[in-house]
Amino acid sequence: MFVDFDWGGALAQSPILIEDFNAIAENLITELAAAGVTPGDIDAIIGAIAPLCPQIVANGTGCAAAN
Repeated sequence: MFVDFDWGGALAQSPILIEDFNAIAENLITELAAAGVTPGDIDAIIGAIAPLCPQIVANGTGCAAAN
C-alpha cells in the first residue's frame, strides 16, 4: 500500500507535466475503447479524472481553469 509514500517528495524530484497528463489521458481513452467501454462511460471516467489535473501536474501548469 502507498499509505506512507511521500508523493510530494517523489513528484518534486520527477514532476508530472501537462504533456504527461494529457498523454496518459489519451492512452486511457484508447485502451478503454479497445476494451469495449462505451463512449459515454469513457467520457464519465475522463470527466472524473480531468478535475484532478491541478493536483497531479506540477504547479497545475497548463491545466484548464475550473468552471
